[in-house]
Amino acid sequence: MTPLDEMAAAYGLVTQFENGLNESVTASPETTLAALRSLGVAIDSADQAESLLAAHRNGERDVLPPVVVAWDGELSLLLRLDPRRTEHLAVTVTLETGDARTYGPGLPERQTEAGILLDITRDLPLGYHRLHIGGDEEALVLSAPRRAYWPSEAPGYGVFLPLYALRSREHAGPGHFGDLGRLLSWTREQGGRVVGTLPLLASFLDEPFAPSPYTPVTRRAWNELYLDLGAIPELGRCPEAQKLLASFDTDTGTDHLDYRREAARKRRVLELLARTLQEDQGPRRDDFEAFRRQHESIESYALFRGAARRHGIWHTWPEALKSGALGDEDIDRTEAHYHAYAQWIAHEQIARLGPDGLYLDLPLGVHPDGFDAWQEREVFCQGMSVGAPPDGFFVRGQDWGFPPLDPVALRRSGYRYWIESLRFHMRFSGLLRIDHVMAFERLYWVPHGANAREGLYVRYPIDELFAVACLESSRAGCGLVGEDLGTVTDTMRSRLDAHGLQRMYVLPFEVTGDAEQPLRPVEPNRVASLGTHDTVPFAAWQNADDVRLARDLELIEADHAEREIRGRQETVRMLEEFFKTLGLQGDDHELVTACLGFLGRSDSPLVLVNLEDLWGERRSQNVPGTTTEHANWTRHAAFDFESFSRDPRVLQALRALDRERRSDRKESS
Repeated sequence: MTPLDEMAAAYGLVTQFENGLNESVTASPETTLAALRSLGVAIDSADQAESLLAAHRNGERDVLPPVVVAWDGELSLLLRLDPRRTEHLAVTVTLETGDARTYGPGLPERQTEAGILLDITRDLPLGYHRLHIGGDEEALVLSAPRRAYWPSEAPGYGVFLPLYALRSREHAGPGHFGDLGRLLSWTREQGGRVVGTLPLLASFLDEPFAPSPYTPVTRRAWNELYLDLGAIPELGRCPEAQKLLASFDTDTGTDHLDYRREAARKRRVLELLARTLQEDQGPRRDDFEAFRRQHESIESYALFRGAARRHGIWHTWPEALKSGALGDEDIDRTEAHYHAYAQWIAHEQIARLGPDGLYLDLPLGVHPDGFDAWQEREVFCQGMSVGAPPDGFFVRGQDWGFPPLDPVALRRSGYRYWIESLRFHMRFSGLLRIDHVMAFERLYWVPHGANAREGLYVRYPIDELFAVACLESSRAGCGLVGEDLGTVTDTMRSRLDAHGLQRMYVLPFEVTGDAEQPLRPVEPNRVASLGTHDTVPFAAWQNADDVRLARDLELIEADHAEREIRGRQETVRMLEEFFKTLGLQGDDHELVTACLGFLGRSDSPLVLVNLEDLWGERRSQNVPGTTTEHANWTRHAAFDFESFSRDPRVLQALRALDRERRSDRKESS
């Protein structure tokens, strides 16, 4: 192993691995050096690695690690100390309440190869505490329940639809929070428990333009595109806004959402309402000002948007502004007021939905030009993007374009940003899906300017990330689902199970090829579905549309596609025969309901139904790996809420699923 390899390993870089094509990969020295520099290492060439490695190892000789995890209140501490120094050692833990507890001297200890392991206590309260030894040694203690919260209700089901796709006859454009409330009430009437949707976070919908829900401006502010304008109290005091809103047509003339158009016209109304509030001297104005004082990150976000209006993308700002020194002269105050007002209204409207029925989605990344990448630049790595190595579908690999979190800086910051991101979502949701949960263990980094095949993996502090997630989940009463599709290690699967995060069962990925048992059974800790936002609808899968699309995009060869199509046809035939043996009808028209019946009878705690599958939609909401080739994240649902909520096909399918779920409840009670 070369000094550069040792240096990489010391910083958690995985330079040798197997990609999704089962090829052995060794990262180039250029990639390794770029990753080290992004982690703050001042290294220009491999020749410097040996001396820098020695300095790094000297720095690792601190007595305490920066972060310690105490599962279920059991705190043990590994110290790099001579055993003779521990005899009279006392440890003080300052609880997050401010109270202090002292343990020792004379603590139980045992010698290990790594140092002295002290058993401190078994009854530390849950929370974020500070541990002290001597005058200078200090560590953050994450005292967390070993398992995340999960509702104790009997098995149930929920529905899924992107909010931008939820149409209504009452207005044009995307669905809004009021529509989401109607969908939630209707779902409960059908016996369902939750409504799932894509991330609802703030996006760039002007310049820059980035409407994807998976590259938000921030993970700590809502998208004002989803505000229900008609439900805003200021509307009643603003005739100009009333007239403008009434002038909007209710027919877009297209089945795709025009983000720029809808965002611009919604903004015109919101600006009038924000001005109306600004001129108000009543209790609403007082509540708004209190909101701004109480939500520091929202206020900072609003000021950021005000500065961006004046100076453009933050990467082009003067150095003082880049570093966060925003003066009054740097901020468009009207713009800042607008964004603060929009966030206040969003908080009001989403809070009315109640947390129990919402299944929200926490995206992996943020836009590199956005608020989080600016305000939290110390915990984001510059010069690198998150992606994925080549696999059977993306043979060139993937570069997702957003910056990775710095695992070292994240620990040093006490996980503040990660905690804030979780709390923002958990306050309003009963369930939260964590996108690409493999990020708890490792992420694939691609240097800027390199192709996606030229990346490497970087390790993350898996125990600590799980500890924060479990603690916040327990405190908020919010269940967690880890998106564990694609390349997932056995380590991650075992951790998800051990810590009570639900995994995912996506039926097309669970086909075995065995005629007698064509599907793997659904285990009791899986949220089950027929697909995800990154897969084609079930009818499209059934007809091998995804294979044809991959062929047309030249991702697979034509002869390979033909073999895949024939294989899909055989799979469908096997499923139909299998479901008949279970008493589930599996003909061509009802395969979707047979599959839902299979999932409904399973031990899954939650079956999630994409509403579009119930009317046989074959067009995808998103085709991974495409940009201009496919209009991703824009398509309206084929039917509006008023239509599909009364559609016999939809109602019969959900009622049948509800019966299967309730039958399962009776048998298990």
